[in-house]
Amino acid sequence: MRAIWLAAICITLMTIGGQQAARAQSMPPAIIATMDSQQILRESKAAISIANQIKGYMDSLQQLVQAEDKALKARQDELRQQAAILSPDAVEQRKNELQKSYTDAQRMVQDRRQSIGQTQQQAVEVLKGQILGIIEELERERGFNLVLDRNSISWTSGALDITKEIIARLNQRLPSVKVGRPEGF
Repeated sequence: MRAIWLAAICITLMTIGGQQAARAQSMPPAIIATMDSQQILRESKAAISIANQIKGYMDSLQQLVQAEDKALKARQDELRQQAAILSPDAVEQRKNELQKSYTDAQRMVQDRRQSIGQTQQQAVEVLKGQILGIIEELERERGFNLVLDRNSISWTSGALDITKEIIARLNQRLPSVKVGRPEGF
């Protein structure tokens, strides 16, 4: 019984191996190109325009945070000064109101940061769409069928790299991306 079971397993493995070999023979050989996605995001005009616009929103948020912080500190100082003349219940009520204001300010900052992040992601998706279109063009022109990101492999020949061509074509087609206004701005 054990011999029959072993024979069945061997036949199954040989059949699967044969099917995989047949599939491998029908697949084209890999013709590889590489790109550096981080370099594209650092050097392309569109990526730089996205980064600059996002920085503007982050700077505005930082100014708002500083103004909120200053206002909350002023309210806290006022409460300290008035604590001696207010009833304990009034002091407690104002402390609770101040704490709620701090919590609301933190939530507002978190919501706006999230909104900026979503807006940035939408702009980057536009950029990615253009990059994929350029890669498809280069694929038709050069005949490669596999593009690897240099950031995920240990070593590659510079002759395989299409990063500069992607950046040049991207700069020509999409010199900037208009970033939408994040919610709350």
